[in-house]
Amino acid sequence: MNISANSINNFTNNNSKPINFGCDNSMSVDNVSGSSLLDEKEIVENVFKLVNKIKFVSDILGDSGKTVKPVSAKIGDATIYIDMDKTQKDKIKVNLFSDTYDYTYEYSPKLQQYIPVKSSDVIRQSMDITINKKDKRMINGQLNIIDCDINFERDIKTGKRNIRSNKSFYFVPNLYECFNMENVAVQFCNSNKDTNTVSSVFFNMFANLTKVKPEICLIK
Repeated sequence: MNISANSINNFTNNNSKPINFGCDNSMSVDNVSGSSLLDEKEIVENVFKLVNKIKFVSDILGDSGKTVKPVSAKIGDATIYIDMDKTQKDKIKVNLFSDTYDYTYEYSPKLQQYIPVKSSDVIRQSMDITINKKDKRMINGQLNIIDCDINFERDIKTGKRNIRSNKSFYFVPNLYECFNMENVAVQFCNSNKDTNTVSSVFFNMFANLTKVKPEICLIK
């Protein structure tokens, strides 16, 4: 898996800042991280829960079925919806999405505390991929999560991979093949656990599927 401690612990705010969650008690980033952030074990477990759910949907659809409406999956604290289309002869399309809140807390320089956002925006995080039925690898995909967009293509004949993103990514064969040069966090302490669950699971699943030989397979 492409999971690193930096993806979890790279916070842009000073850990000594107190956080106010709408009560009289303030907490440091270290104290609150357990309530909103996932550790590596949780991320891996959630990735495979989602993988197994996708495989289950695929089995139900058979060789050439298509979902009539999205199938919901409870993954950790989040609900993720699955759409799948197996009607094409050589390709399978999978659409994953979840509507989560943007940042639910914001830093107040005046109070030197984090305070709840009065009306947080709802943002759809999504992962749209196309799988080659023959070798079961992702041949193209689009990832849209909080503060990160990635587009991926794999040439079926040559195996050449291309990636475009609003962040700086590059491939390191046989190591971190979707490596983030900027160590941009995919979890944020001022987001709730639902949001962080979706962003961390989508990012790590997508990154793994871009590999030459992914460790995970969505289709049996």
